[in-house]
Amino acid sequence: MSRSTKHIIKGLLLLLCFVNGYRALSQCSPGGTIRVGTTCTCNSCTDVTVMSLESYTGTGLNDEWIPSWHTESLKAGAIAYRSYGAYHIDNPYNGTYDLANTTCKQVWSASSSTACISAAAATAGQVLTVGTAGPIARSEYSAETNNQGCGDGFTGCSSCSSSPWPCISDPVCAGKAPAGHWRGMCQWGSQRWAQDGQTYTWIINHYYNPAGIYLCAGTPGCTPATGNDYCFGPPAPQVLTVTGGCASVDGTTCGATPSVTSGSGCSSSHTNGNVPDVWYSFTATAPGQTIVVNSGANFDAVVELYGTACGSLLLPCTNATGTGGQESLTWTSAVPGNTYFIRVYDYNENANVAMTGGTTFNICVSTSPWAGIDNIDSKTEELNVYPNPASDNFEIHCSNDIAAVKVISITGIERPCTLHRLSEKHVRVTTGNTPVGIYLLEVTSADGNIYYKKLLIAH
Repeated sequence: MSRSTKHIIKGLLLLLCFVNGYRALSQCSPGGTIRVGTTCTCNSCTDVTVMSLESYTGTGLNDEWIPSWHTESLKAGAIAYRSYGAYHIDNPYNGTYDLANTTCKQVWSASSSTACISAAAATAGQVLTVGTAGPIARSEYSAETNNQGCGDGFTGCSSCSSSPWPCISDPVCAGKAPAGHWRGMCQWGSQRWAQDGQTYTWIINHYYNPAGIYLCAGTPGCTPATGNDYCFGPPAPQVLTVTGGCASVDGTTCGATPSVTSGSGCSSSHTNGNVPDVWYSFTATAPGQTIVVNSGANFDAVVELYGTACGSLLLPCTNATGTGGQESLTWTSAVPGNTYFIRVYDYNENANVAMTGGTTFNICVSTSPWAGIDNIDSKTEELNVYPNPASDNFEIHCSNDIAAVKVISITGIERPCTLHRLSEKHVRVTTGNTPVGIYLLEVTSADGNIYYKKLLIAH
């Protein structure tokens, strides 16, 4: 095939996509994070909620569309809702928030519906753009657009001096009283067309193409891969299975939404509550349960444990290590059968700048090998460990002769170690290349006593 023939075919394909009102162009990908003004009087707001554009669409669609409507209507609504939000990311109302959550812009609340979240997920990343290669469109819509200047059975108002919209034949809305403005999509019309068998792409093209606005399927902004952005759901926080070992699953805070004000001592710099976080849940299998989070590159995990979703902390959060380290939190008073909730976020995350650090980690919950050990760190006069935090070498001084030493991970795995005896009561321990994290140090004396100490390997 000649180069000129390939160019002709490529041009015809692009023209076909244009005629059908659908373009798949990389430049039409919407932004990942939106700042929503809340506690508002029209456009004047006193609070701000930051979230991913996809979370905004999924949780907000039910505030503008009726969740019981046909799925094709909801999908069309999701595209219009997402596009309106994306437009205001590019054209923010002010320096603090992009748009208000009121009817003066686009209504949003944290409540949601399964149908609307599904419609948003099914159209993720799809937005409307102006022209064939223009910016994201300000995709307006209103309840009933019939007979507002173009006659009964028509939407739009081409003769209106203020924001005219082309006259579009819309017979499914004939006889309906107008409600709202005449621009963009008729919400009730989208439901009627869907009931008549039309797809969401047809509905979008029908209402927006005549005004030079086209559907563009871009790459969606990043979102938590498991959908566990909200502690209260939906979707519900990802369920972790408690195992004897550490069966880790991957996690990310990319595009996540702030949900709880952090009041824990290890994250006092983030008490404003604007730090993106994600949530997990697990059902306790024993009184001792251990949570392990391994931070990815540029991620400094903070881990918190809750008894109820969005409730009060059961334990102070843990942030014992730094960027790229391992965090562990052991709860020895869990009630078997009860559900507990875990919050994870990046300590490095700036409250007002999205995604300044890393976003990835992995997490697991295991039965704690420390459960039932009541004297951890309680006999400091009989067992001293230094330095602690330690690197691969540390020393132990015991009040009794030392017979054996074990270094046990929080998942119950014994780490190799070598003893260098300095005296009967004093040894130096070399652990080798032990990963950063918290370990249980078990020291057995010559007379059979067992002593325990928490050991932090920090390198």
